[in-house]
Amino acid sequence: MQVPPTPSDEAERQAALDRTGLMHTGEVPDLQDIVELAARICGVPIALVSLVDHDRQYFKARVGLEVEETPRDISFCGHAILGSEPFVVPDAAADERFADNPLVTGPPHIRFYAGVPLLVDQRHAIGTLCVIDSQPRVPDEAMRDGLERLARIARLHIQDFAERRAGRK
Repeated sequence: MQVPPTPSDEAERQAALDRTGLMHTGEVPDLQDIVELAARICGVPIALVSLVDHDRQYFKARVGLEVEETPRDISFCGHAILGSEPFVVPDAAADERFADNPLVTGPPHIRFYAGVPLLVDQRHAIGTLCVIDSQPRVPDEAMRDGLERLARIARLHIQDFAERRAGRK
């Protein structure tokens, strides 16, 4: 299993995550609507808004998964936040980076993962909007487009939440 490397801008990324104020809240209803729609559009059983903190990833909205967090070192989202483009793993069991990952070998038995980084301040990926399936798959253009559009909406909700929290709205 390949542990996700630490982004080069980790201190700034963590500060951006802290500024959102989302780490100190429960689930966020607007984000919940987005993950429910993502699961439906992509035809998958699991969809999440994941925030990647120092050593854990927290699910601020989720469909199809009971846990609220997992360790960062086994997270797929920890890999997805390394870039600004969608991160796709068509078959985790056949990918040497993930084949022995406990999230692949045990519940939820991830085979397919697609995550779009949620960028704040136009540059710091604080987490992802992701979809997961226990079956391998290759995303088609409609799935990719839908997921990217929903991620843009999620970013707007996160930005709005942070501005309201900071008293700027």
